[in-house]
Amino acid sequence: MKKQKTAPDVSCETFSETLRKIFSGTKVKINEEHTSKMYRFWELLLKWNSVHNLTSVTDTRRAVFTHFADSLLPLLVTDIFNKTSRVIDFGTGGGFPGIPLAIMAPETDFLLVDKMHKKISFLHFASVELSLNNVFPIHSDITSIEEKCDSVLSRAVNIDGAVLKIIQTKIKKGGCFISFLSDSQEPVKTDMECLVHKFDFLPSSGKIAVYHF
Repeated sequence: MKKQKTAPDVSCETFSETLRKIFSGTKVKINEEHTSKMYRFWELLLKWNSVHNLTSVTDTRRAVFTHFADSLLPLLVTDIFNKTSRVIDFGTGGGFPGIPLAIMAPETDFLLVDKMHKKISFLHFASVELSLNNVFPIHSDITSIEEKCDSVLSRAVNIDGAVLKIIQTKIKKGGCFISFLSDSQEPVKTDMECLVHKFDFLPSSGKIAVYHF
C-alpha cells in the first residue's frame, strides 16, 4: 500500500514559480502573498488528508495544475470576484475552488457548502489558520441555503437539469453559475445564456461553463 504524503514534495518557491508562470501574460496577477497562503493551505490539506481522506491528488506538482490553477480559471472570464459580492461554492470538498479564489479575492465572501462534516471541519480550521475572514464553511446541501448570492460555483459535482434549476433559485438576478467541466463534458442544455471557455494552457485542458441569469 502506497504511503500517504503528509507534506508537500516541492518547496514553496517552486510552487509559487509554477503557478505564477501558468498565468503569466493573463489578467490574473498572482503575488507572493497569494502563493504563500495557497501553499500553507496545501500543507494543512495534506496533513489532514492522511487521516480524513480529503483529496486523491497528493503530488504537489500535479496539484498546482489540477487543484490550484484550475480553481482560478473563473478569474480569466468574469469580473464578479473584483467587487464586494457573495459566492456559493457548492460541493466544495477539500476547498476547491473556494479557498484559492478567496485568497485571490479578499473582498468577496465565499460560502463553502458541503454535506461531509469532515471536510467542513477541515475548512473551518484552515480558514482560521490562514486568517481568511471572507470564508464561511457550511455543513449543508445547497437546497438548505436560504439566501440568494451573486454567483454559484460547482467543481467535481454532477450537474443535471434538475440540479441546475435548484441552483438558479440561489442566484440573484444578473448573477451567474460557473460549472467546471472535464474535457469530455458538455454543459447542461438550457434556455439560459451559457458560454463555454476552454483553456489549453493547462495539461488537462481546463474548461468552464458560465450560465448568466
